[in-house]
Amino acid sequence: MSNIHPIDWKRVDILIDLALEEDLGENGDITTNSVIDADLKAKAVLLAKQDLVCAGLPVAERLFKRIDPEIGFKALVKDGDVLKKGDILAEMYGPARALLTGERTALNFIQRLSGSATMAHKYQALAGDKSWILDTRKTTPGWRNLELDMLRQSLIERQRKDAIEQIRLAVSFLEPRNEVGRCLFVKEPEPLRREQGYRY
Repeated sequence: MSNIHPIDWKRVDILIDLALEEDLGENGDITTNSVIDADLKAKAVLLAKQDLVCAGLPVAERLFKRIDPEIGFKALVKDGDVLKKGDILAEMYGPARALLTGERTALNFIQRLSGSATMAHKYQALAGDKSWILDTRKTTPGWRNLELDMLRQSLIERQRKDAIEQIRLAVSFLEPRNEVGRCLFVKEPEPLRREQGYRY
């Protein structure tokens, strides 16, 4: 959709670095480093264990490359693809230590984003062609960049990216005692439009 901003990879890199620091600390994956030979090469796959909508695959690739640039990563699907249980998302090859070190953190990104994408896709299917499932600014702090992209891949219409992109006046501002969920939209750019809608 044209009103979706592209992924800001600088922000994603910050998230990746924080996630790796959180998981590995200063000493790295001490179990892997203790039992896996430093020269061992390995192959690995990312396997869907249930039906899902893929999201976060480019983040996983970037994470593995950040751990070790020698890791080869071949995506077999793309974000937004609807997958069946047993489908392979990607194949990887490289140092076994690096693959095992990044496995958990990469899966954390993919599972979180794919889980949200799968649910959003299901709700949009239930809503049909006459209704929209909208996202909001109520995103996980620091994750807005990725979560809005995930919603775009799930065919979800975006309401607004941030507080400076669109004026949104909830009826609670205008009529504090009015029903919860009713809201007024004032959206730019030109032409300036006013839309009245309902949120549930």
